[in-house]
Amino acid sequence: MTSYDIGGIVKEREEEMLLTITEVAKELKVSRRTIKRWVQAGKLNAIRLSPHIVRIEEQEIERFKRGGNKT
Repeated sequence: MTSYDIGGIVKEREEEMLLTITEVAKELKVSRRTIKRWVQAGKLNAIRLSPHIVRIEEQEIERFKRGGNKT
C-alpha cells in the first residue's frame, strides 16, 4: 500500500467516524454551545485536531445517548 492509499483510508475513516460539533448538536438536538460546554466539562470525549478543530466519534455519541454521560 502506498502512502497515498493510507492517506485515503485515514480520510475516509475520519469522514465516517468523526463528527463536527455542528453535526453532534443536530444529532442531540442541542446548541453548538452546549456541545462545547459538554466537551469542556468532560461529559463528551472529543478529539482536538487543532486549537479550533474538534471532532467527536460516532461511538461517543451513541454512548452519550445511552446515558453513559459522565457527571
